[in-house]
Amino acid sequence: MVTRLVTGREPLSLEDAVAKLRSAKVGKLPIVDREGNLSSLVCRSHLTKLRRFPLMSRDLAGCLLVGAAVDPCDPDAWDRVAALHGAGADVVLLHLRGSPGERASELARRIQSECPRCEVLVGPVGSGRDAKRLLQAGVGGILADGDEEALAGGAPSAVRQAGATAVYEVAKQAELHGGCPVIAGGAIRSAGQVLKALALGASAVMVAEAPCQAGGPQGSGDPAAAAALASYLATGVRNGMQDLGKKSLRELHAALRSGDLRLECRTAAAAHARAALASSAQRALRPPAVA
Repeated sequence: MVTRLVTGREPLSLEDAVAKLRSAKVGKLPIVDREGNLSSLVCRSHLTKLRRFPLMSRDLAGCLLVGAAVDPCDPDAWDRVAALHGAGADVVLLHLRGSPGERASELARRIQSECPRCEVLVGPVGSGRDAKRLLQAGVGGILADGDEEALAGGAPSAVRQAGATAVYEVAKQAELHGGCPVIAGGAIRSAGQVLKALALGASAVMVAEAPCQAGGPQGSGDPAAAAALASYLATGVRNGMQDLGKKSLRELHAALRSGDLRLECRTAAAAHARAALASSAQRALRPPAVA
């Protein structure tokens, strides 16, 4: 039986609650409001979670962020958004099934007006023109995706170019409208594809679970496998950033805008021409035959 109850009073951040939990040397810390009603509970398991996942997405109270998708073409789209907002959703994704129409822009404006606590993401968006229309509606982020196989290593060359162009054009429009975050989607499965998307202007990537790199961890829906995959990709991206000589994503995007960072568009025709040019150069440097 507990004879000395230690509590925390709102407002209290997770870091402050954890510090009080340690100083009081208790296993659980009830958080109460001004009327003394229990509002939340901080346990020692939160310490383990903070140590294992220091970069997890969470709000000021330490709770994990939660998002949900809504089809803007659904007649009941606003009712669903209102229900999600009432349930405490932090992010609403307006999932597009084609080019965004006025309905998506109107829904985004209404969410921003009536649900200011909720962030609005929209996508997938495949062109700068569509991105501009949504940015003018006040969305908080855009999912850029030119094709389901965009940026995928095994996709045809034309598909890869379309996906890369979509990320670049959407990110360019986002930069012109206050630096709105851009998420690169599609079949991104390797560290090289992640780095390519970031170098094209994306702020984040949405990664498919199973990587196409040989020797990498294979996804199976298990949280441990997902954590191993994230660590594996992060290591590959860090190595790629080191090769580029950039310390941060901010530096990478600044180099892209200034022209210091350039990407070469490789097509089958370009590869054939490059090989022919190299072969011609080798023949020109070859010493003449002695009769």
